[in-house]
Amino acid sequence: MSEARTFLIEQTVDLARVNPIHRYMQAMERGDAGAHEWRVTVTRGAKVMYLDGLKARCYITRAANAKEREEGLDTVTIVQDAQVSPAAGMVSCVLDAACYEGVGAVAGMMRLIGEDGAETTIAKMTAALESNAAGALRDPQGLIPTLEILLAQVERMETGTSAMEEATEAAAEQAQAARTAAAAAKAAAAEIDGMTVSYHEAEELSAEITKKNGVKHIEFGLCRGAPGYGLRFMGIYKSLSGLMDAVPSPSQGDMYLVGKEAPYEIFMYNAYGSVGGWISLGEASGIGVVCVCGKYPDEQGHVSLSGSDISGVVTSVNGECGKIMILPGHRVFSGSVELTVAADASDSIGIMFERPFDGIPEVMITQSGTPVLASFAADAVTERGFTLMVENYSGAQTDIALRWMAIGYE
Repeated sequence: MSEARTFLIEQTVDLARVNPIHRYMQAMERGDAGAHEWRVTVTRGAKVMYLDGLKARCYITRAANAKEREEGLDTVTIVQDAQVSPAAGMVSCVLDAACYEGVGAVAGMMRLIGEDGAETTIAKMTAALESNAAGALRDPQGLIPTLEILLAQVERMETGTSAMEEATEAAAEQAQAARTAAAAAKAAAAEIDGMTVSYHEAEELSAEITKKNGVKHIEFGLCRGAPGYGLRFMGIYKSLSGLMDAVPSPSQGDMYLVGKEAPYEIFMYNAYGSVGGWISLGEASGIGVVCVCGKYPDEQGHVSLSGSDISGVVTSVNGECGKIMILPGHRVFSGSVELTVAADASDSIGIMFERPFDGIPEVMITQSGTPVLASFAADAVTERGFTLMVENYSGAQTDIALRWMAIGYE
């Protein structure tokens, strides 16, 4: 066994060219531990590389010892984490005791590990491990692998690792493609016009559509009418559970007051989207419905709008006229999207609002252009956006154009 000292196996590699295998000429001794430090300086075009953010790993393949040969092994590979000195461009590894247990040829491989986990071979070296430093090595039965066998073993290991790297790189490319698609969807959503809403007191109820800061804007003129004017509720219940028991089959847009005394809370029934059921619209104090584009509330206090009423703003759901509550303190965002959907298949796209709502908005969707046989719905609606789901029943690949509108609290 050698003295308690560490011998350096020093090597400089240039990643700009092919580097030869480093042959360490001094013999190693069986039974050593930490007797050698393999130190690799990494350059590119003779300039030391800065290795920030990288890790390294050392692979040492040696001949099997007697016990390992009994288990059917010819060679054994020891894997160690290496140390990285980023500023010095240096990777180093002190060989573990397990590296000195088999007499014969030794082959090493140093690899850098990127942030994505992919490994790149930067250096290789060979050496010899003897039973002692005094005598020649004897192997009459040919049990100890030759250096050529060890190098072939390292080559097989490197080929397997390369296959793993290729699979990792393919997975990384798929992840990047997914990120790119998500960024494209976000950019597309950001390009959709966002409609803003404001109101002022006026002698007559009105709504004027203009552009403000480059986007559509509706300015409502509100006036105070007789008490209770503008909204018509279908009943009053002391609790939401009482309302649900008394009205088991409500229709879209039905509104009731809930509470033991004023101010009551308004609940409206929403039959569409993932956020269905009874939705709270807040307290019923000081709220009125306005005239929009010459249309006034019906008996139930709703304003029915068509797609042409507000410059293409969607107010229908699956081809049926939607009921929209236009209330002070509300915001409206709208947009359009076109998807190419395969025959008898479904597709979806994420929509992000220009600014978040204060709570979950109501989202309505309809087709634009030439109608096709398809269904569509807003799913996973949040205050920041929703997922537009489309299913094509036409029997052929079809371009489906849709418009959407979201209404909620500012």
